[in-house]
Amino acid sequence: MKDVMIVGPGRMCVSIAVALVQYNYNVTIVDTKQREPGKEESSLKKAEKDIRFNLDLLNKLGRITEAPERIMSKIRIQRGLGEKPLPVRFIFETLPEDPEIKRVFYAQLGGCLDENTVVASATSTISLDLLQKQFAIPENLIIAHWLNPAFIIPLVEVAANDKTSQSTINATMELLKKAGKTPVLCKNSPGFIVPRIQTAAMNEAVRIYEENVASADDIDTAIKMGFGFRLSVLGLIEFIDLGGLDILYYAGEYLSKTLGQPQFVPPQSVKEKMNKNEIGPKTGKGYYNYEGVDMEAVLEEKYRAFFKILDLGLKE
Repeated sequence: MKDVMIVGPGRMCVSIAVALVQYNYNVTIVDTKQREPGKEESSLKKAEKDIRFNLDLLNKLGRITEAPERIMSKIRIQRGLGEKPLPVRFIFETLPEDPEIKRVFYAQLGGCLDENTVVASATSTISLDLLQKQFAIPENLIIAHWLNPAFIIPLVEVAANDKTSQSTINATMELLKKAGKTPVLCKNSPGFIVPRIQTAAMNEAVRIYEENVASADDIDTAIKMGFGFRLSVLGLIEFIDLGGLDILYYAGEYLSKTLGQPQFVPPQSVKEKMNKNEIGPKTGKGYYNYEGVDMEAVLEEKYRAFFKILDLGLKE
């Protein structure tokens, strides 16, 4: 599994390649697009240039110990898929977010693979169900949604459905962990986790701006110095529990009535937990179970993490 192919030499391909080669993966970047005569190598040359730039920057920032040229030696760049079956056990597909482009690719790819080859699409919008319809080995196809820049951000969202085999899920999670990433598994659902939450938050920030509640600069400062500051230490579900689920419930009730916007109406499980008095550590249970948990130790750990961030010199 140390030999990986990435199809589609664009920005995400470059970012994933830089992420993988730092952990001793051998990466083959492939351009499958039919290009105009004389321009066949342009996309590959740009990908190589961008990879070199990022590696040089990481070296300048002291984030890699190995010489950029030595790391570059682990990358191979080529036109077309080449020999069949393909000599890799793992492929990342990073083609444009165009269903037709992906449909054609997956229809052709099936005959090029060993039956054990795992293919992970980096799509952030296209359903896995649609991609599997075109693919000869649907159980080997999964989604691995990296967040740019992929060589910095730890998270990769892994999305699977009922057709995806457990061995495909296991292989994907294992590869990502060995590449220093933090993979999370979710169902094949529109927006996965981060894009869905991110879209809701971005839209709300714009609504606040449109309503002249605050300037763009003050909104962004509030996000960076407050809301976003907490998120690297406390996940949203965890924050609901520690703050008290009842706070979210009453805030949602008030905002939905006064602003008249349905996105603030408390979700069904919040209402149910309010009725059961499962509102966080103070009642022993919220979305997490706190029975036997030393909450003073938990808070000390969180506070230490907050101060660590502050010590890094957080800027507005």
